[in-house]
Amino acid sequence: MKKLLSALMITLMFTATPCASFSQKAGEGAGATGGYADKQAAESKEELYYGIFITLLNPYINNAIDDFYKEYLTYLPSENPWFVEILDIERESFQYVIKLEAAPYIGPHNSVGIDHLTFKVNASGKVTLEKFEHIKSFDIAPNYKSIIKKWPPE
Repeated sequence: MKKLLSALMITLMFTATPCASFSQKAGEGAGATGGYADKQAAESKEELYYGIFITLLNPYINNAIDDFYKEYLTYLPSENPWFVEILDIERESFQYVIKLEAAPYIGPHNSVGIDHLTFKVNASGKVTLEKFEHIKSFDIAPNYKSIIKKWPPE
């Protein structure tokens, strides 16, 4: 029985691997890696700009979230750029006012709230937080109750 299972596993390894690795023929858009880089190339310019935009603002978003939640929690929540949404962008000459929505979390993505952040970016690239609005609080999971200083935020 063990020999049969071993033979079956080896056969599957040799037959399945080439199909998965070479499923796309040369000249059909397959890149050198056949993976992440090709998926990036398929993204629209708008998606790429959105991604780099959030990435550049991410340190400022994290600082604003840390500043707000340090009064309420001993362990500061994280913020994931994949869960930041651009709500509005206004142009004022060469300054931009950007309103974002973030959902900071603790542990394995246990969201603690919804926050709106408004940043101003000037022509020299200086980013300032204009407004931080805590929109909604969520209950803290029982296994994280020890990190609460006071909850929910007012």
